[in-house]
Amino acid sequence: MKKLLLGIFILISTICYSQNEGNIWLTGYHGNPPWQRPYGMSVIDFSSGIADTSYSTAKMNFNMTCAIVSDSSGRLLFYTNGDFIADATHDTMMNGGELTPGVYATTRGSYGFSIPQGDIFIKDPGNPNEYYLFHETITNVPIVGQQVKELFYSKINMQLNGGVGAVTSKNNILIDTLLLNGALTAVKHGNGRDWWLQSHCYGTTVYLRYLITPYGINGPYLQDIGSVVGHGSSGGAAFSPDGRFYIQSNNEMGIDLFSFDRCSGNLDKFLHLTIPDTPLVLAPAFSPNSKVLYINTENKIYQFNLIASNIDSTRTLVATYDGFCDPSPPFYCQFYFPMLAPDNKIYYTVTNSCSYYHVIEFPDNIGLACNVLQHSFTLPTYSGFTIPNEYNYHLESDSNSICDTITSVNFNNYKNESSFQIFPNPATNTVEFLIDHFTRNEIELNIYNIDGRFVKKIKMTSSYTSLNTDSFERGIYMVRMNDGLSAITKLLVLQ
Repeated sequence: MKKLLLGIFILISTICYSQNEGNIWLTGYHGNPPWQRPYGMSVIDFSSGIADTSYSTAKMNFNMTCAIVSDSSGRLLFYTNGDFIADATHDTMMNGGELTPGVYATTRGSYGFSIPQGDIFIKDPGNPNEYYLFHETITNVPIVGQQVKELFYSKINMQLNGGVGAVTSKNNILIDTLLLNGALTAVKHGNGRDWWLQSHCYGTTVYLRYLITPYGINGPYLQDIGSVVGHGSSGGAAFSPDGRFYIQSNNEMGIDLFSFDRCSGNLDKFLHLTIPDTPLVLAPAFSPNSKVLYINTENKIYQFNLIASNIDSTRTLVATYDGFCDPSPPFYCQFYFPMLAPDNKIYYTVTNSCSYYHVIEFPDNIGLACNVLQHSFTLPTYSGFTIPNEYNYHLESDSNSICDTITSVNFNNYKNESSFQIFPNPATNTVEFLIDHFTRNEIELNIYNIDGRFVKKIKMTSSYTSLNTDSFERGIYMVRMNDGLSAITKLLVLQ
């Protein structure tokens, strides 16, 4: 009997020990020396099972963009505000400065990037000491305006610099095309090892995803489904904790809910949900049991029952903003962005520099029993708009499916993405391809439609070629340039 109890204790300890990657949250503004309250950084630690707070003078400002990594014991490893990566000593990580350089970083970097879900860390499935950072910046795009134009990735190795880590590869362009501002999120593949990274192409109905495996980053994989989505900066995206649902919402397209296949990465069973208000935020969060969905505007929080036969009809108003200010008008502490926390509560950051979060105490409960507590969680510092971009680190393999790793081919290992250019893009009847530093006798371009079906092959024997697209259907295509050593994949839009 003693051996049985000892075995159970060891099992429980192991489970608890291995599920702490999201236990540290950070938010706040470092202000100016001597960094006295209410300025500074708020540290929220869920390691004890409840949210404990403490004050830090760490010198990072957060303004919407926030991603954090802890290890399996809950120890803080590193974090970012989009502008730079800080290590566990709260200093700039070796080679962690000057992320996504450009005008936006120059003008906004010291304040922190203002891209909700604009950065996300994912552990390399093939190396427990290495991590990917997927990150975005804002570019002034003609006609479109302030928009994300590329998706970048950087690589971190925690075995370097005395164990506090170093960035080994930085600002690699994964894809060069117009994307939503933010709304980056991730979910475990059905094999329980790899990761799906999800984004959305700007002004289209096209979802874009990558598969992160021990062999590298595979993709992009494209799917045309749901509503046209614009900038997306006032909204967000989330997978349910069990990986069965995916939601995209913002104040332009409303609320799109899908079922998700963790094996194929495909979305299905599209459902557009409605709310009666004119929305200003429309940000989503799922309950811990994945059966309840919450959507908020600045002034209201709504609940949907996901196991009902008619989900849209279950819409229930569970909270209306009570007008609270901190410290006084015009600092109204309305609802902004929610995130499910390790303590199984949903926390809402606010729309101004307030020292509070709102909390849904029992998000699995239907109706008002979920218990929304406004401005109930006190922070040591001011914080506005910022909550970490978290996801379910602990989702197991899908035991009800036969899925496995779908590919081990890495299509995105080319060292200089800018060496391959497509213009104009979007295009009408003619598109031109340019390869800088042309060094081979022949380079192959393969064009695929959005469903992955091969459309055309082009042999480039010089650095420049053009293609008449009058015979092509209007839409989005993938163009893969392969020089025999590595490959670049870019999107081409025909309109």
